[in-house]
Amino acid sequence: MKTVFVYGSLLNPTVRQMVIGREVPAKADSLSDYIQVSHSLLPYPSIDKAKGFVRGITFEVSDDELKKLDRYETSHYKRIEVKLKSGINAICYTDSSY
Repeated sequence: MKTVFVYGSLLNPTVRQMVIGREVPAKADSLSDYIQVSHSLLPYPSIDKAKGFVRGITFEVSDDELKKLDRYETSHYKRIEVKLKSGINAICYTDSSY
C-alpha cells in the first residue's frame, strides 16, 4: 500500500470513493515548507515550495488505486514524494508545469 497526501477535491470523501471505488479512511496531516497556490492552467489548487504549510489528509491506496488517482489528476499534475509533519513519507500531486 502507498500513502497519499491530498489537499484539494480529494478531501471530499464522496469524491475519493467515486475515484478510487471504495470508502477510504483518512487522517489529517500537513505538509511543511509548501503553500497552496492556484494551478497554472486549471481552476484547481496546487502546491509550491515556500515558507508555510498545507493542510490536508492522508490515506492508503493499492498500486491499482494509485493508477486511478493518476487518471483523475490527469497529465496536468505530477506525483512527488513528500515528508509530512507527522513524519510519514507520502505521494502528493502538484502542477506538472513546475
